[in-house]
Amino acid sequence: MPKTKIQYTNQIKFNASGEFLNYMNIARASSVAKDKFGKHPTQTEFLRGIIYEWIKTYTPEIIIDDLKGNVPEILEHKKLKEKHEKTLGELQKLYKKQITKKKVKNRLPFFYAQGLMEDAIRLNQNINNGKIQLGQR
Repeated sequence: MPKTKIQYTNQIKFNASGEFLNYMNIARASSVAKDKFGKHPTQTEFLRGIIYEWIKTYTPEIIIDDLKGNVPEILEHKKLKEKHEKTLGELQKLYKKQITKKKVKNRLPFFYAQGLMEDAIRLNQNINNGKIQLGQR
């Protein structure tokens, strides 16, 4: 699916110290940012994501008013998040499948021993009930 190119006509500029910009860059490069965005976000993706999450958390009525979904930044952020959640879901399913296989494989000797115990109990019950008589051929 081709990426939609959006022409942005507005810019936001703000003053920031070198230390603050460094904090932002460290946060963008963090494993938490990678986990939340599905990749290491660009500075623009990071700022848009933070602003969108703040709006969603503290003033959700603004987003509810936009029922048509005409805000390209929000659509882009949601698409990025959905892609990450899909990939994460697939990885979780694969992990659970591998763990289940490993648990079953590790418990096979237990299941074998448990089966032998059940067979021995059944044999003992059959002997006690007279269904099997020992010493006769």
